[in-house]
Amino acid sequence: AIQYAHKSEKIRGVNLGGCLFKQFKLQDQVVDEFTFTKFLGHDEAKRQLHDHWSSWVTEQDIKKLASYGLNHLRIPVGYWSFEKKSTEPFIMDGFHYLLKAVRWAKKYGMKVIIDLHGAPGSQNGFDNSGKRGPIEWQTGDNIQRTLNVIKNITETFSRPEFRNTVTIIGVLNEPKSLVKNQYNKYFKEAYKIIRDKNNDILILYDSTFLQVDDSIKFLESFEFKKIALDTHIYNAFNCNFVSMSISDQFTNVCSNYYNISSTSQDVLRFVGEWSLATTDCTWLWGYSSRCNYPSNTCQAQDDYLNWTSEYKSFLKQYASAQMDAYEAGIGWIFWTFKTESSVHWNFALGIEQGWIPLTYKQRTYDYQSFINDYYVYDSYTDSYDNPHNNKSDNLENNESSQAETVIRIIKYAKGLTSSLKKHLTTRKEKVPELDKGKSNITIVDMLKNQSSVNNCSRESFNLTHFKNLIKHWIVKHNQPFYIIEDDDFKKIFLYLETNAIVPSADLVRRHITNDFKKECNKLYKKLQKSLKNFQ
Repeated sequence: AIQYAHKSEKIRGVNLGGCLFKQFKLQDQVVDEFTFTKFLGHDEAKRQLHDHWSSWVTEQDIKKLASYGLNHLRIPVGYWSFEKKSTEPFIMDGFHYLLKAVRWAKKYGMKVIIDLHGAPGSQNGFDNSGKRGPIEWQTGDNIQRTLNVIKNITETFSRPEFRNTVTIIGVLNEPKSLVKNQYNKYFKEAYKIIRDKNNDILILYDSTFLQVDDSIKFLESFEFKKIALDTHIYNAFNCNFVSMSISDQFTNVCSNYYNISSTSQDVLRFVGEWSLATTDCTWLWGYSSRCNYPSNTCQAQDDYLNWTSEYKSFLKQYASAQMDAYEAGIGWIFWTFKTESSVHWNFALGIEQGWIPLTYKQRTYDYQSFINDYYVYDSYTDSYDNPHNNKSDNLENNESSQAETVIRIIKYAKGLTSSLKKHLTTRKEKVPELDKGKSNITIVDMLKNQSSVNNCSRESFNLTHFKNLIKHWIVKHNQPFYIIEDDDFKKIFLYLETNAIVPSADLVRRHITNDFKKECNKLYKKLQKSLKNFQ
């Protein structure tokens, strides 16, 4: 079983983007640190990099970030800060500046995540791996070299000086699905290396370009302790999101709350990168990969001094919604602490200008106008064109399949209950049921006290909303529709209201038999009375 860490306090922090990875603007062909050092030559590249390293992140920057109430810094590092081959043009001197940043974080009471962004051969082919181009991490001795770097990082930051400051290690940033099998094997080896030296540190498994369900299955299949699933959410790179209305964009953001909370019972969830960008007008995804926007979309994108108050209000609401959604897990890290341009990625500027909320209480948006639609999926009805909707498949007669489907639905819905309960307990809100010491607090109990619940969850909740939510889940997971009769929903919802544990398959089979209906009808009457009390 997976053991958890970081339960008591949400992680709220920023990436020190550009700290050890310089932004490149020399020539079109200079797109990453490999070509930067090769293009300039060793001496000139070293001079420019030292100038950058010594000025981009200062002690005053760290002091200011701590004053914002942030508790974590995520520092991306490349393998070449620890080792490199003579044929690789990288400059190795960044390690000294990494230590300075960690010591400053310690001085101002912040925790640090060391994240291996660049691995030998490139794990994703992106410029942020150090070398854009083909993915060759899985070839030659590159994986073993990466493990050597993990050992070096662990030994360095397990020393007494750093042990209570560096509390998290990300063993590999954004590996592509092409190397999934090698990545899983590598993660097990990296985990062992870290645990041989340090049993306290939290270890991140990056699933950004992998299937979350597959990643959770992998992590649950081994006796890993103190790990978390790291996912990076950049809406600007999602062309479907870019084309949505503002209302739909907020609905999409808030759906992350449920997606994260529903799987947090299986493994800790963490969002290690996100931003306020809703377009890629600054070409961060690459010159050949940007979504198609209307001709005027990118005009004055960074001219924030001339932004309207309405647009600034939108950004504050957008930031608030994302923070709320990602805190359904253990927390978030914004990309990045500051930028030369690209102001939607600039956390410090957002704080100073007011479109990023400084405290939890400053988070605000008219959730009702955006979230009401979340529970209304007109297309998610029994007539939805789902391949499993054909009764000829005889799926309705497969009791085992029915039982497993119901169990998964109950786990999903119970994740909402657990997350809301945890949220209220952490915030020490006055909730009558909690004050009485009851342990079996339900979704209905929590949503009675709507002012205390996360913004993305404040919608009044009843059986109809629950039904639409589960229909959405069934469509998303390509599950058959035979289970979603009204009586079935009543039974599932009632079970959540009257039981504290996820049932066994045998118990679920009894749920879907006629013998159980009498008991369910009695309980449903009690539920109706409960719903009337808060609607």
